Amino acid sequence: MEFSQFCTCTPSGYAQLKRCVDYCADRGHSYEFSACRLPAGCWPGQVQVGFWRDRGEYLLYLRPKVRYQGSAPALEDFFAQSELLRFPSFQAMTACLQALPKEA
Repeated sequence: MEFSQFCTCTPSGYAQLKRCVDYCADRGHSYEFSACRLPAGCWPGQVQVGFWRDRGEYLLYLRPKVRYQGSAPALEDFFAQSELLRFPSFQAMTACLQALPKEA
């Protein structure tokens, strides 16, 4: 899986992702993608990407933490935040992903 797929998802794709995240959260675990390939300039080049719902908030995590040394300021800001990002809603999380460069 490519990280860019989370940034260029269709509305129906995001709806499916939300269903999966909510389903897993209702059962006490996160929804994960192992060996997700990251954009050029990222180290490591592959990470585990996970999604979790916690009392209405949505979390996105990257394991291990990513260092970005490419030329896209938006990606630099995104990956510098932390390996765990919190969003007040699923829509806020997807808006953040959609704002990233499409070549992500």
